Amino acid sequence: VEAGAGSGTWSRVETCEGRPLGVRGAVAATRPRRVVIRGARRAGKSSNVAGTAVADATSGSWAIAAGTVGLFNIFSARKDQAADRIATCVEIAEAIGLKSGEDYRATTQHVTFPKFRTEIRVTVANEASAVSGTSIGGLADEVAHWGREEGANPAAKILSQFQWSMSTNRHAILWIVSAPILTTDPHAIEFDRCRANTLRATIPSYVGNPTLNREEMRAEAEDEIDFLRNVEAIPCDVMGLPLATEAAPEDGAK
Repeated sequence: VEAGAGSGTWSRVETCEGRPLGVRGAVAATRPRRVVIRGARRAGKSSNVAGTAVADATSGSWAIAAGTVGLFNIFSARKDQAADRIATCVEIAEAIGLKSGEDYRATTQHVTFPKFRTEIRVTVANEASAVSGTSIGGLADEVAHWGREEGANPAAKILSQFQWSMSTNRHAILWIVSAPILTTDPHAIEFDRCRANTLRATIPSYVGNPTLNREEMRAEAEDEIDFLRNVEAIPCDVMGLPLATEAAPEDGAK
């Protein structure tokens, strides 16, 4: 595998989406091991990574042992979110000219690309799901929202376990993506870590989606905390006040 593997298929995704690669452009050139994105609502963070998953799964540039498949794992906070990510991957596959039944096969839990012996698989984030086979990449989706119903966020253990599944593919990338909440949650800690071979990016709503207007979004926000977290992608710690985002985002930030 050469550095920048998959950049050609990334360009195909860029063309069909009708928008620039942005962060993906920098990633395609350098292939860091981790990309940590602090993305606001509607900034297109999850759909961008779904496009990356399809591009990498169809690049044909991975070390995959005979009789196995290369997995791109997507970890989501909820089952319905996971199904939404698969639907987005199918839409992108169709947009770049892949045909159902011939080039790919899809269920609500995975998209398989037989010619490339790869699969995009979604699962609810838990420690057991992090033990994977040969991985060609992964998306930890809305990490700041994991485990909120259970009272404990399992992100640190999941990310640590999953990293080892990418060992045989040194250009595989783990994307750690979330709308921010607190400055002390696992996503914020990962963003602030000085880890080698990591690319970090903050994407406000109106930057990721230029059709949105910053001042209009400010006027629609419940308060300044809501605006900072969900529009500017800035985490905030608030004592004595309810969190502006009580559940994982419903809209998939497409």
